[in-house]
Amino acid sequence: MRYTYEFKKKAVELYRQGKWIDAPNDIINLKNFHDMIVRWHHLEESNTSDCLKHYGTNKKWSPEEKYELVARVIAGDTITSVAYTVGINSGLLAQWIRKYKIWGYNGLVGRRKGRKPKESAMKKNEHK
Repeated sequence: MRYTYEFKKKAVELYRQGKWIDAPNDIINLKNFHDMIVRWHHLEESNTSDCLKHYGTNKKWSPEEKYELVARVIAGDTITSVAYTVGINSGLLAQWIRKYKIWGYNGLVGRRKGRKPKESAMKKNEHK
């Protein structure tokens, strides 16, 4: 479920006052909802309040940028602190670290997904 920017700002502001906003529906677990608000608070503290907005598309990370973040974690920073500073989910950063440990730098390079394109041995004949 996506929450509006205004809803997130209000939830974070109430959290700073020691209060909780009511969960918008009964579907979400209350503890998970509170954990999400705490994450929003930490994101807003380490970045700007604009980090809570939706931009429609995800940022494309280059292998060099991924490596810089992975290197910070290997050097001793925690995964969550590095993830908060750049505004990404700690699970995504953990995936990059795992891929780096298995395949090295090549694990950070984006690979095509899906089935390989069919290589046809026969070419179309163009009739004139």
